Amino acid sequence: MTSLKLLDLSTNSIESIPDDLFDANNSLVELDLSDNALVDIGRFLLNVSHLRRLDLSKNFLSEIPLSAFRNLVNLVYLDVSDNRLESQLDGRLLLQLEEIMIDGNKLTAVELDEPSVSLVRLTVSSNSLINLPRLFHAPEMVLLDVTNNEISAITDLSFTCCRNLRQLALASNEYFRRVISGLVFPDRGRLVS
Repeated sequence: MTSLKLLDLSTNSIESIPDDLFDANNSLVELDLSDNALVDIGRFLLNVSHLRRLDLSKNFLSEIPLSAFRNLVNLVYLDVSDNRLESQLDGRLLLQLEEIMIDGNKLTAVELDEPSVSLVRLTVSSNSLINLPRLFHAPEMVLLDVTNNEISAITDLSFTCCRNLRQLALASNEYFRRVISGLVFPDRGRLVS
């Protein structure tokens, strides 16, 4: 299996992955571990530096350690939806990603403290966000989905850096249970209720 490119291990009730599982295969590009019983990522990702797509959705992960991703310099797609992630996601994880799905967790914040010029799609629906993700460092963002959160404030500055934003999903948030008026998108006009 040294030339294996795609590996689908989804829906197998896998509880852990041996750290050395991919020692003999450094050519893996896509790995699907969705719908298993993983509680920890461990070190198995350290030997798949060519990996571009990783699906860890529908597991029992409570954290995404930055150290597990340090060799994944080619990773552009990450799905960690429907896990048990809590508190805040480390923005350094998002630096080279183009698309990340974090739906159905318990995150309270997503912060992009460093430039993430590649990020195009971010979905963080059904979490516990009280503020919009800070997107000042994601100018290429096309889609942002923060539906079903607890966002209570949106300002004119919330989207100023997102010159390419085309899809914005804000349904089922505290802010829209109140009055929405005066929200201006640069060069796109006014949002009306």
